[in-house]
Amino acid sequence: RRETASTMNDAASAAADGAPHGSLFLAEQQTRGRGRGGRTWKSDLSGNVYMSLLVDASTVPHLAVMAPVAVCRALHDVGLAPALVKWPNDVYCHGRKVSGMLVESDDSAAGVAVLGVGINVWERFDGSLAAATSVADELERLGRAGEELQHLRERIIAGVMAW
Repeated sequence: RRETASTMNDAASAAADGAPHGSLFLAEQQTRGRGRGGRTWKSDLSGNVYMSLLVDASTVPHLAVMAPVAVCRALHDVGLAPALVKWPNDVYCHGRKVSGMLVESDDSAAGVAVLGVGINVWERFDGSLAAATSVADELERLGRAGEELQHLRERIIAGVMAW
């Protein structure tokens, strides 16, 4: 989708309607993206990754470990080696947040939980959010701004899905 209120809401609604484990929900923009504790996740139309995945609820205890590691691996695969997990659900590069994850489970969703992942890919942070960064900003910092970075967003999504 180009725009949605929240991929987490889309996924939860689909789960309630019987959507299977592995169903993926993507948007280019969210009007009500959220993070842990009800915090707002800035989700503008900027080339970032806003995705939610239905996962088998029995894996929920492991998601806190697996999801951030999967995001780090995907970022490493596109050349962002300084990506590190900041427990419990964030990925940082050079002390700035590049990604956040959220897991929600509902007993009425037939054994399916929702994993939400937000990754700042192309958005440029000009100091307006001092604690935030993006893949593009970090690759530029590493001297890779001139390299061909086509399909970067899609490569990151594929990398996260590979786990």
